[in-house]
Amino acid sequence: MTNLKTRNRLGMAGYVQILAELPGTTEEIQARTGMCMQTLRVLLREFRVLRLIHCSELRAGLPRSSPIPVWALGDAPPRFALRPFATVPRAQVIAFASIVRALEHPCTLNELAQETGVGVVAVGRVVKALRARKLSHVATWELRHGTPVQRHVMGRGPDARRPRPQSRQQINAKHNARRSARMQMLEMLRRTAGPVSAMA
Repeated sequence: MTNLKTRNRLGMAGYVQILAELPGTTEEIQARTGMCMQTLRVLLREFRVLRLIHCSELRAGLPRSSPIPVWALGDAPPRFALRPFATVPRAQVIAFASIVRALEHPCTLNELAQETGVGVVAVGRVVKALRARKLSHVATWELRHGTPVQRHVMGRGPDARRPRPQSRQQINAKHNARRSARMQMLEMLRRTAGPVSAMA
Protein backbone atom coordinates (compact mmCIF):
# COMPACT_ATOMS: atom_id res chain seq x y z
CA MET A 1 0.00 0.00 0.00
CA THR A 2 1.27 3.45 -0.86
CA ASN A 3 1.77 5.86 2.02
CA LEU A 4 2.85 9.48 2.43
CA LYS A 5 6.52 8.52 2.68
CA THR A 6 6.47 6.88 -0.75
CA ARG A 7 4.07 9.15 -2.62
CA ASN A 8 6.87 10.83 -4.57
CA ARG A 9 8.09 7.43 -5.75
CA LEU A 10 4.76 6.34 -7.18
CA GLY A 11 6.10 6.84 -10.69
CA MET A 12 4.50 6.57 -14.09
CA ALA A 13 3.52 2.92 -13.53
CA GLY A 14 1.37 4.14 -10.64
CA TYR A 15 -0.21 6.75 -12.90
CA VAL A 16 -1.10 3.99 -15.37
CA GLN A 17 -2.63 1.99 -12.53
CA ILE A 18 -4.93 4.89 -11.70
CA LEU A 19 -6.08 5.24 -15.31
CA ALA A 20 -6.73 1.49 -15.46
CA GLU A 21 -9.20 1.75 -12.57
CA LEU A 22 -11.41 4.28 -14.35
CA PRO A 23 -14.26 4.97 -14.37
CA GLY A 24 -14.74 5.37 -10.65
CA THR A 25 -14.98 7.78 -7.77
CA THR A 26 -11.91 8.82 -5.83
CA GLU A 27 -12.91 6.49 -3.00
CA GLU A 28 -13.43 3.55 -5.39
CA ILE A 29 -10.06 4.07 -7.04
CA GLN A 30 -8.37 4.30 -3.64
CA ALA A 31 -10.01 1.06 -2.51
CA ARG A 32 -8.91 -0.78 -5.67
CA THR A 33 -5.34 0.52 -5.73
CA GLY A 34 -4.55 0.87 -2.03
CA MET A 35 -2.94 4.25 -2.67
CA CYS A 36 -2.73 6.98 -0.07
CA MET A 37 -5.92 9.04 -0.34
CA GLN A 38 -4.06 12.35 -0.14
CA THR A 39 -1.67 11.30 -2.92
CA LEU A 40 -4.54 10.06 -5.07
CA ARG A 41 -6.52 13.26 -4.68
CA VAL A 42 -3.53 15.35 -5.76
CA LEU A 43 -2.89 13.13 -8.79
CA LEU A 44 -6.51 13.20 -9.89
CA ARG A 45 -6.46 16.99 -9.70
CA GLU A 46 -3.32 17.07 -11.83
CA PHE A 47 -4.86 14.62 -14.33
CA ARG A 48 -7.96 16.80 -14.49
CA VAL A 49 -5.92 19.97 -15.12
CA LEU A 50 -4.02 18.16 -17.90
CA ARG A 51 -7.31 16.84 -19.33
CA LEU A 52 -6.38 13.20 -18.97
CA ILE A 53 -9.63 12.58 -17.11
CA HIS A 54 -13.04 14.18 -16.85
CA CYS A 55 -16.13 13.95 -14.67
CA SER A 56 -18.55 11.63 -16.46
CA GLU A 57 -21.33 11.80 -13.87
CA LEU A 58 -22.22 12.97 -10.36
CA ARG A 59 -23.51 10.50 -7.80
CA ALA A 60 -25.67 11.47 -4.86
CA GLY A 61 -23.71 11.51 -1.63
CA LEU A 62 -24.82 11.51 1.95
CA PRO A 63 -27.61 13.89 2.98
CA ARG A 64 -26.42 17.52 3.03
CA SER A 65 -23.19 16.53 1.30
CA SER A 66 -21.91 17.46 -2.16
CA PRO A 67 -22.43 15.09 -5.11
CA ILE A 68 -19.57 12.66 -5.72
CA PRO A 69 -17.83 12.95 -9.12
CA VAL A 70 -17.15 9.82 -11.15
CA TRP A 71 -13.87 10.12 -13.07
CA ALA A 72 -13.46 8.70 -16.57
CA LEU A 73 -10.51 8.49 -18.95
CA GLY A 74 -10.04 11.10 -21.65
CA ASP A 75 -10.93 14.71 -22.31
CA ALA A 76 -14.54 15.77 -22.71
CA PRO A 77 -16.53 19.02 -22.59
CA PRO A 78 -17.45 19.88 -18.99
CA ARG A 79 -20.97 18.74 -18.15
CA PHE A 80 -20.92 19.61 -14.47
CA ALA A 81 -19.84 22.68 -12.52
CA LEU A 82 -16.99 21.41 -10.37
CA ARG A 83 -14.94 23.42 -7.94
CA PRO A 84 -11.79 24.69 -9.68
CA PHE A 85 -8.39 23.81 -8.25
CA ALA A 86 -5.29 26.00 -8.28
CA THR A 87 -3.11 22.99 -9.08
CA VAL A 88 0.16 23.18 -10.98
CA PRO A 89 1.02 19.68 -12.26
CA ARG A 90 4.50 18.36 -11.54
CA ALA A 91 7.01 17.78 -14.32
CA GLN A 92 6.75 13.99 -14.18
CA VAL A 93 2.95 14.10 -14.40
CA ILE A 94 3.17 16.52 -17.34
CA ALA A 95 5.60 14.15 -19.09
CA PHE A 96 3.24 11.23 -18.49
CA ALA A 97 0.29 13.20 -19.82
CA SER A 98 2.24 14.18 -22.93
CA ILE A 99 2.92 10.50 -23.68
CA VAL A 100 -0.73 9.53 -23.25
CA ARG A 101 -1.94 12.42 -25.40
CA ALA A 102 0.62 11.65 -28.11
CA LEU A 103 -0.71 8.10 -28.24
CA GLU A 104 -4.02 9.40 -29.56
CA HIS A 105 -2.49 8.61 -32.96
CA PRO A 106 -0.24 5.61 -33.76
CA CYS A 107 3.41 6.23 -32.88
CA THR A 108 6.63 4.27 -32.60
CA LEU A 109 8.64 4.57 -29.40
CA ASN A 110 11.19 6.79 -31.13
CA GLU A 111 8.45 9.06 -32.48
CA LEU A 112 6.94 9.32 -28.98
CA ALA A 113 10.32 10.25 -27.53
CA GLN A 114 10.84 12.94 -30.18
CA GLU A 115 7.32 14.34 -29.83
CA THR A 116 7.29 14.47 -26.01
CA GLY A 117 10.93 15.08 -25.18
CA VAL A 118 10.89 12.09 -22.82
CA GLY A 119 13.70 9.53 -23.10
CA VAL A 120 12.93 6.50 -25.23
CA VAL A 121 13.60 4.13 -22.29
CA ALA A 122 11.05 5.94 -20.08
CA VAL A 123 8.58 6.05 -22.97
CA GLY A 124 8.99 2.32 -23.46
CA ARG A 125 8.22 1.65 -19.80
CA VAL A 126 5.03 3.71 -19.95
CA VAL A 127 3.86 1.99 -23.14
CA LYS A 128 4.63 -1.41 -21.64
CA ALA A 129 2.57 -0.56 -18.55
CA LEU A 130 -0.31 0.75 -20.67
CA ARG A 131 -0.36 -2.42 -22.76
CA ALA A 132 -0.25 -4.60 -19.64
CA ARG A 133 -3.37 -2.80 -18.36
CA LYS A 134 -5.11 -3.07 -21.77
CA LEU A 135 -5.13 0.71 -22.11
CA SER A 136 -3.20 0.69 -25.40
CA HIS A 137 -2.35 -1.75 -28.15
CA VAL A 138 -0.23 -2.18 -31.26
CA ALA A 139 -2.19 -0.46 -34.01
CA THR A 140 0.07 -1.43 -36.89
CA TRP A 141 3.63 -2.24 -37.86
CA GLU A 142 5.99 -0.54 -40.25
CA LEU A 143 9.13 -1.90 -41.84
CA ARG A 144 12.28 0.10 -41.18
CA HIS A 145 15.32 -1.21 -43.00
CA GLY A 146 13.43 -4.48 -43.31
CA THR A 147 12.75 -4.82 -39.56
CA PRO A 148 9.13 -4.63 -38.24
CA VAL A 149 8.59 -1.76 -35.77
CA GLN A 150 5.47 -1.40 -33.60
CA ARG A 151 3.19 1.63 -33.77
CA HIS A 152 1.23 2.03 -30.52
CA VAL A 153 -2.07 3.80 -29.89
CA MET A 154 -4.32 4.37 -26.88
CA GLY A 155 -7.48 2.30 -26.54
CA ARG A 156 -8.44 -1.30 -26.08
CA GLY A 157 -8.10 -3.66 -29.00
CA PRO A 158 -6.15 -6.62 -30.35
CA ASP A 159 -2.54 -6.11 -31.32
CA ALA A 160 -1.87 -6.01 -35.05
CA ARG A 161 -0.14 -9.10 -36.36
CA ARG A 162 3.62 -8.79 -36.70
CA PRO A 163 4.75 -9.02 -40.34
CA ARG A 164 7.73 -11.08 -41.38
CA PRO A 165 11.03 -9.20 -41.56
CA GLN A 166 12.34 -8.63 -45.06
CA SER A 167 15.30 -10.55 -46.37
CA ARG A 168 18.50 -8.79 -47.42
CA GLN A 169 17.59 -9.55 -51.04
CA GLN A 170 14.21 -7.77 -50.65
CA ILE A 171 15.82 -4.78 -48.95
CA ASN A 172 18.43 -4.48 -51.71
CA ALA A 173 15.77 -4.82 -54.41
CA LYS A 174 13.76 -1.90 -52.92
CA HIS A 175 16.91 0.19 -52.56
CA ASN A 176 17.89 -0.46 -56.17
CA ALA A 177 14.38 0.35 -57.39
CA ARG A 178 14.42 3.71 -55.57
CA ARG A 179 17.89 4.47 -56.87
CA SER A 180 16.86 3.63 -60.42
CA ALA A 181 13.77 5.84 -60.19
CA ARG A 182 15.87 8.70 -58.82
CA MET A 183 18.41 8.37 -61.64
CA GLN A 184 15.62 8.36 -64.23
CA MET A 185 14.18 11.54 -62.73
CA LEU A 186 17.58 13.24 -62.77
CA GLU A 187 18.11 12.23 -66.40
CA MET A 188 14.70 13.61 -67.35
CA LEU A 189 15.46 16.90 -65.62
CA ARG A 190 18.83 17.09 -67.38
CA ARG A 191 17.22 16.59 -70.78
CA THR A 192 14.56 19.16 -70.01
CA ALA A 193 17.11 21.71 -68.85
CA GLY A 194 19.14 21.31 -72.08
CA PRO A 195 16.58 22.83 -74.52
CA VAL A 196 15.68 25.59 -72.06
CA SER A 197 19.36 26.63 -71.78
CA ALA A 198 19.73 26.60 -75.57
CA MET A 199 16.75 28.96 -75.99
CA ALA A 200 18.02 31.46 -73.40
